[in-house]
Amino acid sequence: DRRVDKINMCLRPGSYTTTMEDYIKCKAINDSPVERYALPYNDEIKFAFHIQPKKTDTLQRGTVQPANGKRGGGKEAYFANGTAAGTFLKQTSY
Repeated sequence: DRRVDKINMCLRPGSYTTTMEDYIKCKAINDSPVERYALPYNDEIKFAFHIQPKKTDTLQRGTVQPANGKRGGGKEAYFANGTAAGTFLKQTSY
């Protein structure tokens, strides 16, 4: 994924994520992440990328607005400056 810097194990600037709570909810109710997060494509989601931001990482929290013909509604976090090195923990199958 182009948003993940696997050399420095962090997110690149301009990356969006969701919360672990919203990720778990999305999976539990079998919601479409493409719809929930109003993604600009219709491809099947294959992987989840787990991060743990540091206290020094700044982010903006919000709710995904309808966009790209998708309904939105999921929780989002935007990292304008990316995250610190070592914050990318793992990649799992979705």
